[in-house]
Amino acid sequence: MDKRGQSAIEFLVTYGWAILIGGIAVVAISYLGAFRTEKFIPEICVIEPGIGCPGFNIHQDSVKLQLTNSKGENLVVSGIQVQGCNPNNEMRLLKSGETGEFVVDGCNNEVKERYKGEVKMSYTKETGLAHTAVGEVQGIVAEAVEIVEAPPGVVGGEEGGGEEVTGLTVASGKQRYFVRSNPNSPQFLEVTIDPLDVHVGDNQTMSVWIRDQEAPITQITAAVETDTGIRTYLLTLIDGTNQDGTWTGSWIVRDTHSREYTTNFTAKNSLGEISSTVLTWSDPCAPPTYGAWTLDDNCGISGVQGVENGSTTIAGYTMSVHAGGIFVWNHGQSIQVTTGAIALADGAQLRQSYIWMSDYDRDGVPTNTTMFVGDTAPGGDTTYFVRRYNITTYSSYDVNDTYAGYYQNLSCYIDADMDGYKTGSAANTQSGGDCPPGYVLAPTDAAINDCNDNNNAVC
Repeated sequence: MDKRGQSAIEFLVTYGWAILIGGIAVVAISYLGAFRTEKFIPEICVIEPGIGCPGFNIHQDSVKLQLTNSKGENLVVSGIQVQGCNPNNEMRLLKSGETGEFVVDGCNNEVKERYKGEVKMSYTKETGLAHTAVGEVQGIVAEAVEIVEAPPGVVGGEEGGGEEVTGLTVASGKQRYFVRSNPNSPQFLEVTIDPLDVHVGDNQTMSVWIRDQEAPITQITAAVETDTGIRTYLLTLIDGTNQDGTWTGSWIVRDTHSREYTTNFTAKNSLGEISSTVLTWSDPCAPPTYGAWTLDDNCGISGVQGVENGSTTIAGYTMSVHAGGIFVWNHGQSIQVTTGAIALADGAQLRQSYIWMSDYDRDGVPTNTTMFVGDTAPGGDTTYFVRRYNITTYSSYDVNDTYAGYYQNLSCYIDADMDGYKTGSAANTQSGGDCPPGYVLAPTDAAINDCNDNNNAVC
């Protein structure tokens, strides 16, 4: 063997193991994903100047955005759209300098894949002008987080921590309401009641954040309605200026109101201009089952309520949406605030969607008075659920939802031969618009029993 062949063999023997180990290492690192290109995809979330996006998460079924308002004024956000997901049409206030979290769901993203999509944010400035900001979000899709829902009729997620929902109740503790009104002077922006549920002897504090671009505010009062009359309290400026500041007042509660709890806040500026807003805790709003609705008094929303197949006009009064309450208006319809106001508590929502009720026999009378909100029927079940505009009334329920002919109980007398004369005493009977065959609602002579109820030719 010549010297060159011997040198080659010696080289392979000496360095072969190192080359083999290096190759194995490269394969292992590649298997672990070090060379996957998506690991080097930049994470991007940009909207427009003045709207920051300091954080975000992209999941299989949702996209979560943290948005910061650096516009120098408060914004009312009316919608967030992310490409490939359902729009979030919740209306909420985003204060100047505040960061809020917005979630859009209904996405169908692929886990560990690259996502890049357009983001649209609809908002209204304090001038009342509407804007749409267009941006982009980009990153890697993470697995969805499982959400365990509470049983129907129960809120709260921890064992023993649920609370049965039984209807209209007054919220407890400190409540904050964001007020959306026509930009007149002075303009109410936020009201805080602490606490909302009071008893005689409790200390209660009420604060309002108010702005006036025309003249200094000279006086703010809170007129609280009670069982014995109306008590009026003066509020004092504690933060900001008399053209943009927070006014507050505290007092010992001497009496309360057992039927309806309302407070009328009134502001006056140096030009003599006056504006007011009324918050209502226990007087429920009652729009028609369908069609346009104009608010006709101060009222409150607890649970699901809204307008089906029509527009909403808030004029002259205040609609208070309490914590957990959802006011719904349909796609293609609108909410117009003129001389009135909408007050949203923390956790309240304005949602553009549809209202559904259960009506199995399709007679226009619901199985119960529970209303649901969604773009589709609950659980996709159109056998049991219908849009509320198909309902005759939502304040009463069907006594027999398996037969369309019977939906109420009437006090009927037996009249087997149908001659107009009754037998015996009246009894509650499942009926439709009138008593069923063989019964009479108003007998010819209530004092006389039919002498022969098998023959209508005899007395």
